[in-house]
Amino acid sequence: MRWKIFLVFLVVLTVISVSNIRDVWSVSSLHIGPDLLLIFLVFFALNCDRQDAIPVSFAIGFAADVSSVAMLMGPYSISYCLLGGMISLFRKQVVMKKFIYQSMMIFFAGVIGGILTELLVSVKLGAMCPNAYSAVLLTALYSALIGPVIWKLFSKPLNLFFAEKPNIYPLG
Repeated sequence: MRWKIFLVFLVVLTVISVSNIRDVWSVSSLHIGPDLLLIFLVFFALNCDRQDAIPVSFAIGFAADVSSVAMLMGPYSISYCLLGGMISLFRKQVVMKKFIYQSMMIFFAGVIGGILTELLVSVKLGAMCPNAYSAVLLTALYSALIGPVIWKLFSKPLNLFFAEKPNIYPLG
């Protein structure tokens, strides 16, 4: 895993998630848009080494905490870390060659991660947002519809993160 390139990519992705660019794609009065951090969480959890999956998931969760509306640190970090670890455990059993499988994985990850995050936020704040679960469901659905297209567009550039380091001692 090339961490410097990944961290620069994550900062750019976080800025996009926070900015008004996401509102261009949002629908309904709830401002439902695709969760780019969730899409790339599933992508990295499925494609990186198992020992890198947890730190990558935690970093993406921390970026989601920074860019969230709730302004709480921790709920996304905890839920994305658990979710990324679980996805990486079962990545050998899940073949992600077809768009429908990618969509299903993103949808279920979005629902499970979103519900866990909303539960953690409600425990911390002591109150629940009125439309929290409908927003989670619609965001997961929107992310599942657009996620495979994003994977297809960015699959070649994202392979830069996984390239092996050159062997600087080729003779041993």
